[in-house]
Amino acid sequence: MSRARFSAIFLAVLLHAPLARAEVILQWFETPYAEIEARMPEVALAGYSALWLPPPTKGADGVADVGFALFDRFDLGDRDQRGTVRTRYGTLAELQSMVRTAHRYGIRVYFDTVMNHNSNPSRVEFQGGPATPPNMLEYPGMTPLDFHVWPANPTGTPGEYNARRPSEFGGGTINVRPWQDNCPANTICEDDFIAAVAIADIPAEQLPPGGANHPALQGYTHLIRAPRMNFGGLAGQNWCAPQDRGNGCAYELLNASLLGLIDIANEQLADSSGPTSGDGTNLVTGTPLISYVRSADRPETYPSSSPTAEDSRQYLIRWIKWLSETTDADGFRLDAIRHTPESFFGEDYPGDPVAFDKVIQDSFDERRGYSDGNDDDLDGDAAIFGESFTGDIYGELNSYRRTGMRLLNFPLFFRLKGVFYSGADSGDGDMGQLSYPHGGQTGPLEEFGGLGRWDGVSFIQSHDECPPGTPVRNVPNCIPGENPQDDLAQAFITMRPGDSVVYFDGNNFTESTFVRAGRVDALGDFQDAIVKIVRATEDGARGGMFNRYVDDDAYVFERIVDGYGAAALVVLHDNIKPDGRVDGEGIAKFGGFDPRPLIVTSFPPGTVLMDLTGNAPVGSEVLTVLDPAVVSQGEKDNAYAAHTNANGGNTFVPPDHGLIYFGVRNGPVGNYLIYAPAGVSPQLEIVVGGSAAPSENVTTSQGKVTHVGANVPASQYARYQVPPSFTVRVPVTSTVGAVAGLTVDSAVPAGLSPLSATPEGAADGMGTMSTSGNAFEAQLSGLTAGEHLVKVRVVSDVAGAASRLVTLRALVRVEGVVNVDAGVRNDAAVDDDAGGQQTPDASVRDAGQRDAAIPDGNVVLPDGGTPPDSGAPADSGPAGDQDNDGVDDATDNCATEPNEDQTDFDGDGVGNVCDLCPATQGANLVDEDGCPQLPPDVRQELDELVEMVVGIRPENQALDQDLDGDLDAVDIARAVVRAQDRR
Repeated sequence: MSRARFSAIFLAVLLHAPLARAEVILQWFETPYAEIEARMPEVALAGYSALWLPPPTKGADGVADVGFALFDRFDLGDRDQRGTVRTRYGTLAELQSMVRTAHRYGIRVYFDTVMNHNSNPSRVEFQGGPATPPNMLEYPGMTPLDFHVWPANPTGTPGEYNARRPSEFGGGTINVRPWQDNCPANTICEDDFIAAVAIADIPAEQLPPGGANHPALQGYTHLIRAPRMNFGGLAGQNWCAPQDRGNGCAYELLNASLLGLIDIANEQLADSSGPTSGDGTNLVTGTPLISYVRSADRPETYPSSSPTAEDSRQYLIRWIKWLSETTDADGFRLDAIRHTPESFFGEDYPGDPVAFDKVIQDSFDERRGYSDGNDDDLDGDAAIFGESFTGDIYGELNSYRRTGMRLLNFPLFFRLKGVFYSGADSGDGDMGQLSYPHGGQTGPLEEFGGLGRWDGVSFIQSHDECPPGTPVRNVPNCIPGENPQDDLAQAFITMRPGDSVVYFDGNNFTESTFVRAGRVDALGDFQDAIVKIVRATEDGARGGMFNRYVDDDAYVFERIVDGYGAAALVVLHDNIKPDGRVDGEGIAKFGGFDPRPLIVTSFPPGTVLMDLTGNAPVGSEVLTVLDPAVVSQGEKDNAYAAHTNANGGNTFVPPDHGLIYFGVRNGPVGNYLIYAPAGVSPQLEIVVGGSAAPSENVTTSQGKVTHVGANVPASQYARYQVPPSFTVRVPVTSTVGAVAGLTVDSAVPAGLSPLSATPEGAADGMGTMSTSGNAFEAQLSGLTAGEHLVKVRVVSDVAGAASRLVTLRALVRVEGVVNVDAGVRNDAAVDDDAGGQQTPDASVRDAGQRDAAIPDGNVVLPDGGTPPDSGAPADSGPAGDQDNDGVDDATDNCATEPNEDQTDFDGDGVGNVCDLCPATQGANLVDEDGCPQLPPDVRQELDELVEMVVGIRPENQALDQDLDGDLDAVDIARAVVRAQDRR
């Protein structure tokens, strides 16, 4: 191994030390890859360490598909299928460019992934997709007998079948027909139509021995998709332990169709000695798992480019390895794990070829150069976390946990629902529920209200779930209740040990999908509350967690680094009602009607603490820890009694502890505090020639509207303009007892030696910054032209406590000519209809495909290249440039509004800032506003439908497209889609 290779691996290991793996993950849905890449500097500056993105694979509904209704696993936006080359989020080239940019900034990327099902072959899931769902024969690389299907014969009634029902469903035969009210007895009424395939139409190599005469198929002419899952309604309980499954327990959960999505036969029967009897069988049809060469036309998707025969399980294993390598992902969120048996995920015996989790880890180790034999210590490991919508910690969740994955922390989510939403108001629950079971420095399977730190990934909202303060689950835009306390809940899950999630939809909410609305301020739009929490978590959420005070409204805990001491003190208070305990100050009262309680702290006497949230009321912004010797005995007795109560009756108090008073605001806003040692409060300076480098604001998106209709301020970040050589300087009060480390684009820059043995390892592996008076400095040179992230971590001693950490970041843009335009703009040298292949013609546009199905506002992409001409007057654009954006009116796709980047995600020739209909389907088909050019009769039909919906024209029920008995906005949306097809 070369010295350079060894050094790279050594530094990578240091930079992924356990301290760095307490992640705050930004879950980012409903947003094109190009927009995410453009805003990646904001992600880095906010302090997020990872992104969780939607499934990158082609969905059956094309550009309208969120990705869970999967069509082709080996299409990431580079094949012309289902009406589009690109996916909802972009092309393969744009995906890979986005991941490279994230990695350059030290941000890990996790993709959602689906191994349980394909799309629903009986319906179109999303508005704006292809007009018909795929036939079961159309899924690339798969055959109908790869799925859980029922043998059936037509009954003679159009669309109806008589199917053989598995014994676990009651056996015998049953009629299956399209949906109707008052479904007859011994009949299953399903989707719009019954998804069926004639056995005679299935290629011979995709049938079992004997073909249609195989005993499991004999006497039947068709296969139909297994009926929809009724979550235990047909087969008793939802889940049971593996050893009990021979009794039919959980059969429906594993073998029926989740929400109508066609279920894959990926069952494996094995124990520690190897495969057991019946392994390799589709347990629903009773046929062998079909083995054939599935992707002969795509040899590059096979190891060594050698296509071989494989069954459905081996196909999925090959796919996840290919997906890992093609996307260079750092991990995956696994969708709907409880509908796939645990044996598919874990290595059941040495050398087990069907071990989904292990394949992900092995690929990650191979790509990163790791040889770590422990894939479950969060050190040099891919992130794998599964979704199982249950609170069953010691049963179902533990069963999947043993396969090597972690779990989304649904037990904690359900607990938070009880605490932060009850009746018409939030905050009626008991905050004390979040304090037990105790965890301390260890990490049990259950702790602090939910799954333990090593086992769960905590969240308060997601693409599926509204936050705790939302009273109605099935409201897509998650309109909050009267007193939402989402910030308080977010502060708890991020400062609690373990990884956590902040959910963001890019302010691209649309009712055309099932995806819930996200936080509007995840990147600091509107306010910086979440950004402050994320940064406080990065610097203060270290070590174990210890209770200090608990009552029904309040929870105070500390994070303590073993062997060092306290790193942070966190105060949560959820009372929101005026109840006599709250006076004119607006300061919340703790159990004994005390506005500023005396509380035990592990910080030693004399430590000065500062609030990092900006929420502290007057008098609590900066605090000094008191010596117990100067506090009256009565007050101490109350503090010790509260501490004992918070720890389940344990009278132990920390040695060398102090006592502290503070106040916290009465909710619902600003009712949480995060304290850390005051220590140094450094600022990062970028210096050129002894003076501050010039800076500029880069706009990344504008024209956004939130899910409740509020205009979003233009999103910006600041970057410094620097020559190839410049200085990074961090002034501090004193450098005594402090050290500072630096990375550029998550690597140690040339000329700096890596730090080691820093307190807690907090700056290990970062480049050493030298001291210069009361400042740390580093001279940088040799950086390539373009944009770079400078990250500095200052570690300073705190007597008797953990170190004070401050992480600082800045974006710099090194002068020079840049030849890469990031591959994300329609006016760049990327033809995304050609699979993202480079073309020398910079004027190539994507005029034929629907580039996006989501309204994304005006996204302004910084090209990282030629700097703006600061010497040109503002009104000196080319002749005929009325908006002075540097683009001549003759070629400007929005001549009346400045848009020098000419962004046009839907390729309709109308720039985003002028586009009122940003999801149309091609140039020359729209008017000057980007909206469809419709024939007069079609336009009149739409106008009449709108008048029916608002009640000024009698309703015509023939226009009720969703058959819900009412004309509403959904019918208008579907009519608009149909109208586009008729233009």
